[in-house]
Amino acid sequence: MEEGQDIERDRQRAEIFDALGHPTRIVILKALSEEALGFADLKKKTSIESSGQLQHHLTKLGDLIKTDEHGKYGLSNQGKEALLTVQSVENASPARKDSAKTHSRLYSSKKFFQVLSLLLAFLLIASTAIALVEFNQVQQLQNGPAAKLNDAGYLDSSKIFLISSYSYYGKYDGQACFIIEATVRNDYTSQQPPPMDNFPGNSTGTAYFGMTAKLYVKGTPIQSEDVTSPGSSPLSVNQIGLGSGDTYVVEIDMATSNQNVDNYTINLVGLAGYPIP
Repeated sequence: MEEGQDIERDRQRAEIFDALGHPTRIVILKALSEEALGFADLKKKTSIESSGQLQHHLTKLGDLIKTDEHGKYGLSNQGKEALLTVQSVENASPARKDSAKTHSRLYSSKKFFQVLSLLLAFLLIASTAIALVEFNQVQQLQNGPAAKLNDAGYLDSSKIFLISSYSYYGKYDGQACFIIEATVRNDYTSQQPPPMDNFPGNSTGTAYFGMTAKLYVKGTPIQSEDVTSPGSSPLSVNQIGLGSGDTYVVEIDMATSNQNVDNYTINLVGLAGYPIP
């Protein structure tokens, strides 16, 4: 039982170090420690140019952040503890010069060993986390071939361009899932707008659409359900509004207990130049 608890603690540490493994995510945590912010305000305060990049970093931060009833982002208790650890390391520095040289040398010596001990502990935990991640990756490869993208380019003959995708096994709302993080770009423009049908007005090139996936094992499609956000819109998946030229990271959660997925396709669900009613 204790061994299982140790593995779970190590897994949690690995997730935290992965979340803190990019300086932009540290900036986001610091910004949210000052006040709760909506997506647009957080993007402006952190000077992150791409909405897709911000969405990607927020996804990576996972349980370190939370949203309130107004949809604003803030730090969870776990996020506050993680930021405190980061700030402790940042604030650890050689002692300032004191007028009394003996006291200064003594203080510097103590501070040096305090910082050294802290850094050694940090490196020990980090090395354990890295080893655990590598172990999990090997286990995943042993359970089945690593999932790979079967195609890249414009999705379903549209001008929604699939830049890249990343996939892994995980859980969504307690369900075992094959999770895909797809980065897409809207290449529609005001001169070449998405389908407008009979909708009045001029298009700015903004596209509204949803995305889902189909999973395969050795070329055969398997039964799986998109549980990303069922019933959240007429599309039964999240409806995305993406400006012309903008990029976005879309998470697709396909519920399945099959650990042998070796291929998948990504498809659009609806596409229009206006919000799909």
